[in-house]
Amino acid sequence: MKSLLEIKTQLVSLYLNKIPVTDNDLQIIGQMTNLRNLNLSFSKITGSGLSSLDKLNHLKNLSLTNTSIKKEDIQKLALLKNLRRLYIWNSGLSVADADMLRKKYPSLDIQTGIRTDTMLIKLNPPIVQNEEQIIDTPVKLRLKHYVPGITIRYTVDGTEPDKVISPVYDTQVLIKKQVLMKAKAFKQGWHESDIVQYRFYQATYRPDTVILLTPADSLFKGKGGKTLKDLEMGTLNFGDGKWLAYRKNKMACLLAFSKPVRPQIITISSLVNVGALIFPPKSIRVWGGNDPNKLKPLYHIAPTQDTTLGAGYLIPYECKFNPLTVKFIKIVIEPVGKIPKQFVSPKNDTGWFFIDEIFVN
Repeated sequence: MKSLLEIKTQLVSLYLNKIPVTDNDLQIIGQMTNLRNLNLSFSKITGSGLSSLDKLNHLKNLSLTNTSIKKEDIQKLALLKNLRRLYIWNSGLSVADADMLRKKYPSLDIQTGIRTDTMLIKLNPPIVQNEEQIIDTPVKLRLKHYVPGITIRYTVDGTEPDKVISPVYDTQVLIKKQVLMKAKAFKQGWHESDIVQYRFYQATYRPDTVILLTPADSLFKGKGGKTLKDLEMGTLNFGDGKWLAYRKNKMACLLAFSKPVRPQIITISSLVNVGALIFPPKSIRVWGGNDPNKLKPLYHIAPTQDTTLGAGYLIPYECKFNPLTVKFIKIVIEPVGKIPKQFVSPKNDTGWFFIDEIFVN
């Protein structure tokens, strides 16, 4: 600091923010009489030495953000007639103190910023660190948050986590089966975070063969029947080569097992992107049995349609039925067909159905 005295009359701006400047150093700064801008933010000054700046008659901007100055210290700057802006964010002044000073010194622009001690900040959602999405053995749930002292609560039954009933996450939580995990971050004095969710899939029974009874569209044919059992999840980028798509004809396939299996739920992984004319299907039907020519109806659903323009999303359709021993499963899915008139164009009046995996459990 003392070495700057050699050019003290030439200095017009001095930025000492985040430097351990003390009250004693203000005696040196007070000799730099041509200063226009002075930044002492995040320094160690207490305010008791501000009277040493009374000769800085050209000073216009002074920043004392994140220092421990008090209201009485600011009044020591009253003789600085050219001072126009004073920054005192997160200092020792209260809101009432700042208001009083504004009334007393109307020509001085006092900036107090946002008082984080009088408002609640919303937490970011937890981060899911799991890379595996399809599990065949129990895996540890890996959640993380960068804010100290937070509590993460989670659910695996599809409900929204709350800060009272939902279990608290720790590093020993195991995911043992196909579930939709939802988690939230909580901390006293903060707004709770938004939900983060992550779906774990399970493939208890993998078919030896998947026969496509109807061909996929030539634009989205993936790897044929293997696409539905290769355990490679498609992404929101429906052109990634991991999807089968149908529009003008139904999706029909036959899952064949070399040995009898006893499933009770079949999950069909799909995609919805209304803006790209990819809709939920009109219907899903499932049959099963030991003779491919004599299959028993197991499940039927007409999924709810979505006509909301927005970001695309992955969606599983779960087909649950009473456990049944089978060697063959037949699935027929009918695309939406005619789309709502607001989406019709001269080239397109029918919607797509996309499928990437079929899980049998």
